[in-house]
Amino acid sequence: MGDFPVMYQTHSFPRGRMECGNLSHRFDSPRIRGPWKSLLRPLTGAVLILVSFLGTAEVVYSAPPQLTRCIPNAVTPGESADVTIWGENLGSLSSIWTSFPARCEILPPTEGTDGNKQRTIRMTLPREVQLGVGALRTVSSDGVSNVQLLMLDDLPSVDSVDSHHELKTAQAVSASGAVVGNTTALLSDYYKLSAQAGQKISVEVVAQRIGSKLDSTIRLLDANGSEVANNDDESGMGADSRFRYCVAEAGDYYIEIRDMRHEGSDLHYYRLRVGDFPLVTTTFPLAGKSGDVTTFQVAGSAVEGVRPINTQFSKTSPEISTLSVRFPQGQAGGFVTVLSDHRDEKMESEPNNESKQATKITLPCAINGRFTEAGDRDYYEFEVKKGDRWAFRGQTQRYGSPADLYLELLNADGDLIKEIDDVGNREGLLEHEFPADGTYRLLAENLVEDGSPAHSYRIEVDPFNDWFTLTLDKETHNVPQGGTFATKVTATRLGYPGPIELVVDGIGVDVQVENNVIPENGNDTEMKVTFPEEIEPGRLEFVRIWGKAEIGGQPVKVLVSGLDAWRTASPQTPNRPASLDDKIALGFGPVFPEFFDVKLAYGVAYFPQRIGAASVPIDVTRINSNFKEAVSFAVEDLPEGFSAEVKPVGDGQKQYLIDLKGSKDLEGGDYNFKLVSTGTFEHQTKKVVLDAVHLQVVQPLVVLLEPQGPIAPDGKQTLKIRVVRFGEEKHAVSFRWKQGPAVISAPIEIAIPADKDELDIQLVAAPELTDETNNDLVAVVTTQVDGEEISVESKPVRLEISKP
Repeated sequence: MGDFPVMYQTHSFPRGRMECGNLSHRFDSPRIRGPWKSLLRPLTGAVLILVSFLGTAEVVYSAPPQLTRCIPNAVTPGESADVTIWGENLGSLSSIWTSFPARCEILPPTEGTDGNKQRTIRMTLPREVQLGVGALRTVSSDGVSNVQLLMLDDLPSVDSVDSHHELKTAQAVSASGAVVGNTTALLSDYYKLSAQAGQKISVEVVAQRIGSKLDSTIRLLDANGSEVANNDDESGMGADSRFRYCVAEAGDYYIEIRDMRHEGSDLHYYRLRVGDFPLVTTTFPLAGKSGDVTTFQVAGSAVEGVRPINTQFSKTSPEISTLSVRFPQGQAGGFVTVLSDHRDEKMESEPNNESKQATKITLPCAINGRFTEAGDRDYYEFEVKKGDRWAFRGQTQRYGSPADLYLELLNADGDLIKEIDDVGNREGLLEHEFPADGTYRLLAENLVEDGSPAHSYRIEVDPFNDWFTLTLDKETHNVPQGGTFATKVTATRLGYPGPIELVVDGIGVDVQVENNVIPENGNDTEMKVTFPEEIEPGRLEFVRIWGKAEIGGQPVKVLVSGLDAWRTASPQTPNRPASLDDKIALGFGPVFPEFFDVKLAYGVAYFPQRIGAASVPIDVTRINSNFKEAVSFAVEDLPEGFSAEVKPVGDGQKQYLIDLKGSKDLEGGDYNFKLVSTGTFEHQTKKVVLDAVHLQVVQPLVVLLEPQGPIAPDGKQTLKIRVVRFGEEKHAVSFRWKQGPAVISAPIEIAIPADKDELDIQLVAAPELTDETNNDLVAVVTTQVDGEEISVESKPVRLEISKP
């Protein structure tokens, strides 16, 4: 300020009387007994003293824990193990969630480690826990972590060493155990074991299945370094490698493991299993009926002698589970994933490679078959009525099958009606409305034309009405206390165009939902769920979201799937482990920090006589600089005869204007109203309420004096002068002093141009300035309003005197 032309002359305040117009005042010097408190808060009246010491500070919301890996990457049923986890924000863990039965104890950080990045959990599992892939999450008062996968394994673990990147420094391991390690870029890891002639050894890498970035390849070398076995990707196992080898000659053998792309890091971790265990991939059938006993035959690259497994399923439907599999005299096991479901499970009856040999089925049902050899084709025959609509949905890869399913719908003459292939991780859906009564056939083939007993498939056949499916964008959310989580729910419409209502199930308390309807013909919505404050930080809940609609006069309910969200978050593990389902994990943290504040720019809402209208500036302090969204305002409890309107502004605005209107003929006086401001940041909505905004009816000119700090004897200080004009025309303002300390020098007469509202002047104190002097400042300003000259006086402002 002060960079525009002003007219003034320097003045020392007199020691007796100061006159301004017909106003006069004799100085008295009341003793000042402490800091000038008016600098710290707004003053009411015609003049406002406004001094702000508030700076914009970045407020960071407490961060929930995050997990990156664990060592060992497996726990054993019936035993206890200390598992070290790595990640961020682990210093204040309060509990551990696991997808399997376990007793967990969080141990204190060990000396010399950063407890915020590394913690140890003592985990004890019951003996009856099945082998497979499990999941854990950590919980603190700041929320819940992402999922960390680990294996439930019956093989003991040892850690790899750093010096095993050459054959001559290979790490010695047992022929029945597991090694926990990670690859190093451009290097291989070598392990040495001793074996007897005729001994059968299974070697398996578990990496992608537990969330690793590793795309493994393994080799078995003899004592001379010659390769005797190898594997890159095992069918049905994704990027994980494994083989089984029958030792020809007794001696030392070497296992080499590396990343196929020669990559390596802490996130390229693996579990290398060695022992006498079956290499199982899947089962036939893939599913059994809920509540029944089902006999499963296991399939894979090494399952000779493995007996069928009889399993009693609960009546819960659907339910995905894992089964442990061992050789009759084996030292360790493998596992397979199976499904229980409410449908009748129909088995293919070989031979059915030709249409005349088609397996007869009755709809609805679930068809279970497998491509036992290359070129295998399976036909199924069924009867329909005119107007029937049936859907055929394939299932393979999620349950470990390497089959790439291709389906054709044929009429009785063998003519093609419709065909479908699965796409990537999405397994095919074929639907059709049949135009006439008759016999039809379904042909199932493996698209890549190979085959084995492990190439199982399952086809769910259900009545096909207009329908929809739903997916969400995230499976894990952290919610501030009393706050909101938002998730995008996307609909795939299968003939149903109407609205879909979304409901939350499983929290056990009342919640408020917004945007919970996907409108007619709409594809998605960002659903918001706000929880009550009674849910305290550190709590973990799991909820489901359902979509509800009325189709054909009947209510339907569809579970929102989290599979796409899983694949987005864990692209290296596209097949979600059986231990996880479509529940959303909600971790509750502390109250979301304040991210904005509001105040009146002048501390008072001035309303001018003679004008009848005013724009009241409202300053918005964006406490968090990332908060850019607009703030909404509501004016409540205005006095009778007043109206208010908030002018719209764009995102990021730091000052808003409220237009007040009322009578031009109001008497001077004081009123109050309420101002409610609302902002939303990161889906969290906050309100700042000014319960008693001071509305003051004044003349159409106000002057504000704002010392920029205390002044010292024989020192200098800046004084900011601000004028508030009203009316359509703005004229120059003349400024004069009415009162001030005699020992202070300052410009006495200033002309403030019509296009300026403030300026800075310098106050100069004499050496004799003390607390004993009268240190109040009062000014008078004069301008033209509607052709009439008016003068107003500032409220006294007391200078604070700094101690030498």
